[in-house]
Amino acid sequence: MPDRGKRRTEIDEFEESGLADGEEQSTAAILEEEQGPTEMVEEARYFVDPQWYDQRGMAFNVVAQGRLCSSCAAKLGTFVEERYPVIDPKTKRVTFEYRRVPYASNPLPIIRDCCSRARDYITAETPLLEAIFRVFLANGNQPMTVTAVREHLLTYLPEMAALRSDYPLELLERLIKADEAYGLREHKVPVGA
Repeated sequence: MPDRGKRRTEIDEFEESGLADGEEQSTAAILEEEQGPTEMVEEARYFVDPQWYDQRGMAFNVVAQGRLCSSCAAKLGTFVEERYPVIDPKTKRVTFEYRRVPYASNPLPIIRDCCSRARDYITAETPLLEAIFRVFLANGNQPMTVTAVREHLLTYLPEMAALRSDYPLELLERLIKADEAYGLREHKVPVGA
């Protein structure tokens, strides 16, 4: 129990210094007062870049279709009717038409609404970068922060959170930035937008 006595001494020194009572301001607070408020930096957002696939002669939709659950994959090759908005050139009003299209020609809504809810969509055996890719697909490829990606991973893999072996943000960010297999890229907002 020698650590307990050392810890008690450190606590006593802290209380004696007056900082415990809030008598002195922290260095960061003093600097902020002198320099004015600091500018908030927004956390970077990432997404799967479909152009990355085009540049490599691949089709993003085909790669995404490879992540369909077994019941949805069985429907590939069939046709479905989808509703599309159409603007009437005379009245400028939006109407809807139905068109027959191949099933999963746009796989993201199907993955989001069906496949991502399957128990085996992301498992503990899924490689981490593949799991990150699947998180983006499950969210319709909306730009996400690394923090949001981590939260989604822990939702799919609650046993990782329970074991306290969750994924450090730095690890996830390094994996995303170094990706050369899935087309994960930082989402840059155009200047003036």
